[in-house]
Amino acid sequence: TTPLAFTFPVGTADLAYSSLLSTSWISVTEGWALAAQPCAAGTCTRLAHTTDGGQSWQVLPDPPTATQEGRTDCTVNACVSQVSFASSTIGYLYGPALLMTTDGGLTWHVQPGLQTGTLTIADGQVYRGASTSDGCPGPCQPSLQEAPVGSADWRTIIGQITEPDRGSFGQIAV
Repeated sequence: TTPLAFTFPVGTADLAYSSLLSTSWISVTEGWALAAQPCAAGTCTRLAHTTDGGQSWQVLPDPPTATQEGRTDCTVNACVSQVSFASSTIGYLYGPALLMTTDGGLTWHVQPGLQTGTLTIADGQVYRGASTSDGCPGPCQPSLQEAPVGSADWRTIIGQITEPDRGSFGQIAV
């Protein structure tokens, strides 16, 4: 699929020629936008934050990630395509890598373990559809895991997802 073209307001010129990948909102006024932008490494990720419902955006430091578009090598780079925040400080970049921030997106830390295909936050918990590789449906061993928001202590809830399609996580409903 082709990402939507997104025009950031005046004052965010360093996001010119970006394609919107994902947004996350914790209220009607506060949210984050994850975008892809051509760069020397292939296609880099850019992140912006708003506290006024999108009227103005603050460009945050570039996360240490890339996207799978272009010539990016995801075996070397942490590739992501989605953003999800639990609070104004704790958030996640994922798909297939998983990174977490505890300072509102200023810094990101790669989370060890399985690749993340989908992620949902509910009632103080984070749930992820995880797999050993992004080659599903193949030998990727998809599972469902949970961790407290802000923690990297993942616990497997379902060890091997077999139905309906092992390679398609869809959404996690909590």
